[in-house]
Amino acid sequence: MTQSKNIARIDLDTNTFKLERRQGKNWQGSPLAVDTRGRPIYIDARKAIHWKKNNRWYPIKGCAFSVAFGGDGSVYKRDCRTSYLQQLSGSGMFVQFTNQKAIDITADAKGRMWIIAMSGSVLRRDD
Repeated sequence: MTQSKNIARIDLDTNTFKLERRQGKNWQGSPLAVDTRGRPIYIDARKAIHWKKNNRWYPIKGCAFSVAFGGDGSVYKRDCRTSYLQQLSGSGMFVQFTNQKAIDITADAKGRMWIIAMSGSVLRRDD
């Protein structure tokens, strides 16, 4: 028997949280990250990415299962079509920066990227 979890979604039109009752899917990855300035980025149910800057939510082109911030504030994602790791470029587009596919990504307190590879191995990316 599976248990339902109460989770919230952000309603961008009203800028409020709305509770939803649905089963979480851990395999999809980390849908929320916060940069060192306290600005959140999240992935919605359509796998679209939204980043809050200057008290406004901005959509970012591309789809993702996971998002994370690097130590220098760079935005990384696990692409929802290919599972390749991509980095947000200065032009606002995500570009693939490695041939590494991933199940999930995150960053530690020092900003180092941690990756769960498709093999299940946990890897740390040291630049």
